[in-house]
Amino acid sequence: MYIDFHVHAYPDKIAEKAVSGLEDCYIKAGIISAAAYRGTVSELRQTLIRCGIDKAVLLPAATRAGQAESINSWAYDTMNSEENSDGRLICFGAVHPDDEDTDRILEGIAAWGMKGVKLHPEASGVAADDERYMKICGKCAELGLIALFHMGADPAAADKTEGKSTPRQIAAIADRFPTLIITGAHLGGMGAYEDTMKYLCGRRNIYLDTAFADGYISDEAFCNIVRAHGADRILFGSDMPWHLSSQEKKMIGESSLTENEKNMIFYENAVRLLGLGQ
Repeated sequence: MYIDFHVHAYPDKIAEKAVSGLEDCYIKAGIISAAAYRGTVSELRQTLIRCGIDKAVLLPAATRAGQAESINSWAYDTMNSEENSDGRLICFGAVHPDDEDTDRILEGIAAWGMKGVKLHPEASGVAADDERYMKICGKCAELGLIALFHMGADPAAADKTEGKSTPRQIAAIADRFPTLIITGAHLGGMGAYEDTMKYLCGRRNIYLDTAFADGYISDEAFCNIVRAHGADRILFGSDMPWHLSSQEKKMIGESSLTENEKNMIFYENAVRLLGLGQ
């Protein structure tokens, strides 16, 4: 079984525009040659099937204040649509640190049965350890929502000042809210793997996903992070449409990890974290 914990799609009416804009940024930055699909839910589902992925966590992001409620309504409808009657897609919600009533938005996400929220400090222009995000994280801890942070630089971010979602900042959140389950995307941020080892590895309320790791980390460095942190706290993720699920699937499958460790990463941890066996 394979559960991709980090994929993206957009409402049909804006999917092409959203993907084209991001694609241009990522191509100019030299990190992709083209998106894997044009951003629709249907294309995402088809790509997951083609890559042999059983389930995936769809992560919408609010890049501006005032977007969250419409995004969350779309995510809820997507998760409960006839097209998704097989339950292949599990949707998280979104919130922006400058939204007027973040508590109410998060309460709505929880009431709709979503398991977590995607937080993107680089896109919002607000540092992860800012009190606005701390307030959101405190509410997530209260509601039992997973706080999944984008980590590391993002070429598409409006604010090009880096350092808004670093391992040290996420560690500060973990210390302040020890009951909060945090997922740090991109193994703590591409190129930040030494800081991941220093600040994040071993913290039991932090999970790390492998999104966009293939091609950016050696097998030795990857296995060192897995074993320093614990294979029971690593999640298989791809970042589709920017990386195909098959890329990280191959990276993990061909790694020096044991079969037991690979199974934990590919699906066992996600099943436990999402309550899929209940």
